[in-house]
Amino acid sequence: MESINSIHKFIPTSRISFKSTSSGIGGTRILTEKDEAPLPGSNTKRVAIIITITVVFVAIIIAAMFLISPAAPKLPAKPPQTLNISGSTTIQPVSESLANAYTLNHPDVKIKVEGGGSGAGIQKVGQGLTDLGSSSRNLNPDELVKYPDLQGYKIGGSAVVVIVDRNYPADQADKNELLALYDDKSEDISNLTHLSGIRTVIQRSDDSGTEETFAQWINPPQTNLSPSMQVTDYAGASNVTPLAVAGNEAVVMAVVNHPNSIGFADFGFAEREPGVKILKLRDSVSGPALPANISTARESIRLELNRADGNNTYYISKMTRPLLYITKGAPSPLESDFISFAQSKESQKYFDDVGYFSITEFSNNKP
Repeated sequence: MESINSIHKFIPTSRISFKSTSSGIGGTRILTEKDEAPLPGSNTKRVAIIITITVVFVAIIIAAMFLISPAAPKLPAKPPQTLNISGSTTIQPVSESLANAYTLNHPDVKIKVEGGGSGAGIQKVGQGLTDLGSSSRNLNPDELVKYPDLQGYKIGGSAVVVIVDRNYPADQADKNELLALYDDKSEDISNLTHLSGIRTVIQRSDDSGTEETFAQWINPPQTNLSPSMQVTDYAGASNVTPLAVAGNEAVVMAVVNHPNSIGFADFGFAEREPGVKILKLRDSVSGPALPANISTARESIRLELNRADGNNTYYISKMTRPLLYITKGAPSPLESDFISFAQSKESQKYFDDVGYFSITEFSNNKP
């Protein structure tokens, strides 16, 4: 039987006292329970326990409310900014490189680049159909009359070169020989000193700044060579076939794929294609063939761009040209920022990669 002390261990908050009475029967002692009395501090402990339980319970309810409450509605995503660039097939590859680099640091911007030729780019931006027009030539007076709000921003420079397939024997040509192939007259070319063996003449089918630069050199003030497509030259019993294609890349590949062919293209496209040969050019029969060394043609073109004096010191000055972005009126903040990026020292590598020259490379033509 448990002792009173062991029972007391299980009743820590009460104290039980007993009194004895005599029943008169054998002196038996009877234990009588006395009224309970609180232990010292028991009320304080009880209140503390109740408060603790209440706080825990309230905390659980609040946490549950947060867990089951619906998530706050998300704000709609900000729509991306867009920039459309259209025009010169010469500028197109550097525009694509610039666009890729720019959007890496501006993920909220989407840039679309397309070709079509300098003339098409100028027309589109003039009509508000694109954000930036790209042109590998300056705006002409007629375009400024038609679209008086156009503004041009120079981002770089390049040059037009004349190319033949790599097995063609000559390494140079003069302006008069080239005019015989690209004018609107049917002629016997057998007497041409360097180009008598040409059998295919490659022309541009699109409105091209490259073509305009070439045409204004060999036959000013002409700006295109389309009439040459209507006639056929010949060399004895052999005909010389005219062939029109769109874009610099297409011209280069047409020359590669047609033996004894000739064409004109931007230096950047020709430089990286081993299947073609760049010809030295003479402004007259007696003038020097430029560049003096084809292996340093890139540096010769850069130096000529830097001089910009028309003296044909390193290359035919009229065969060099600017690379422009064009806006309709003042550029928007996005257009302005992208143009500034294209003109920056940071962007020079993208021009180098495609054989062009950043505006930072020729001091006399900085914006």
